[in-house]
Amino acid sequence: MSKVIRFDSKYIEGEATYEGTEMVCVPKKKYGEVLLGFRTDTGIASFASLKFHDGTAKSADRVFDMASEIGEEIALLWNEKYGKQECES
Repeated sequence: MSKVIRFDSKYIEGEATYEGTEMVCVPKKKYGEVLLGFRTDTGIASFASLKFHDGTAKSADRVFDMASEIGEEIALLWNEKYGKQECES
């Protein structure tokens, strides 16, 4: 039985099998946010935004590095468990 993620939002709708799917973290310092998404044949389908600030540039700048580290860790853990596995020769 394949494991499926279902999306139903303003920007992404449908479902996808997530085994073998690579999650990526996309830090966007200019916007003070860190996106999480899945790599697809046509680019990155983002599904989450990590924001640990109150909307001001000063607040966003103070927490941006931490938010980026958390996003990278989430993607790393996902990819270790569900991402594409390299074949050993």
